[in-house]
Amino acid sequence: MALLISDQTFLNWQKSLSEKKYFRWFWRGVGIYVVALLLVTGVYLLFKNPKALVLALGAFVFARFVVCGAVRLVYKKSRPYQRIGFSQAGSKFFLSWTSKRFDSMPSAHAASLSAISVVFYWFFPLLGLAWIALAFINGIARVLLGYHDPEDVIVGWIIGTFSAFLALYLGGAIW
Repeated sequence: MALLISDQTFLNWQKSLSEKKYFRWFWRGVGIYVVALLLVTGVYLLFKNPKALVLALGAFVFARFVVCGAVRLVYKKSRPYQRIGFSQAGSKFFLSWTSKRFDSMPSAHAASLSAISVVFYWFFPLLGLAWIALAFINGIARVLLGYHDPEDVIVGWIIGTFSAFLALYLGGAIW
């Protein structure tokens, strides 16, 4: 059961996404393509503070592939578009493919972005706050686009934050 969001609400959002071009562009942009901004941030950090970049990558890999992967092995949950049966306004060519697998919980996007954002915040507070805000907006977009229920995103944020602190601790930034 979705946390506070009915199936009809998902269908209403999908109708708005299909009918309102700018509405669709905005939410698809922050829900899918915002990840491309990480490349620019990564290049900046490569020259500014390579340790921050390495720890952010470590937190990302641990959150996205280790923790999310382990949870998805044992817990199968359908995505809203699978459960309700609509064609979401997603992306067919970049990072958000339609899938038949039940792998909604946890949101790997939320886990990845929050892991990276918290590490960025540790070294560069203003940059980190900007990325935390993007991670939050991205989570909302992932729900609105029909890829996740709110609880999937919340669990992803928790996993990402934990992974960031673990990377910071193991990397010697927190003692």
